[in-house]
Amino acid sequence: MNDYDPVEKIAILSPSSIDLRHIPRGYQRLTPSDIAALLSKVSKGASLLARAKYAGMNVYNDLERWLLVIVSPQSIHHPGMLRTMVKLALIEVVHPRTCPWCKGAKWLPVALTEGGNVINEAKGKHYDCGPCRGTGSLSFSQRKRSEACSIPWTSWRNRWSGVYDTVLGIVYGWEKEIRKAVGPPPSQ
Repeated sequence: MNDYDPVEKIAILSPSSIDLRHIPRGYQRLTPSDIAALLSKVSKGASLLARAKYAGMNVYNDLERWLLVIVSPQSIHHPGMLRTMVKLALIEVVHPRTCPWCKGAKWLPVALTEGGNVINEAKGKHYDCGPCRGTGSLSFSQRKRSEACSIPWTSWRNRWSGVYDTVLGIVYGWEKEIRKAVGPPPSQ
């Protein structure tokens, strides 16, 4: 089984965003024009998402505006609330989901100290990371989403979570479209 994600070849659009040495042999012959041709098969929103998430290009404002154009006619809700939900959905999909506290290590070191001075950090104890509960990844719960949008939990649960799920579904649909266009990894 391969330990890479085939969509990493999108990084060729912006060569400074990733070290291409770990990408399998078949991808090294690809040029930015080849990748652009692959992305021409997807919708504008999916192309913008691919460029933001995988190539590290700064197209978040365009991506946010495009998603608002798509979602606004479907929704008669408060426009300010919709903009917040769009931003949150994009963060949720683009974010690498690595715990910001332990950086994916699943534990935090506790340095040995004596009288307030650090004696040896390497020989300290390790404790499971509390914020991620030792998983190393960040999860987005409905309660965290309601807090991020500054909506009371009961209002979120009764009214806004469905709207957010619609917005998130569009962005995940773009992700699926990207993966289909880029295709499976080459056989070796």
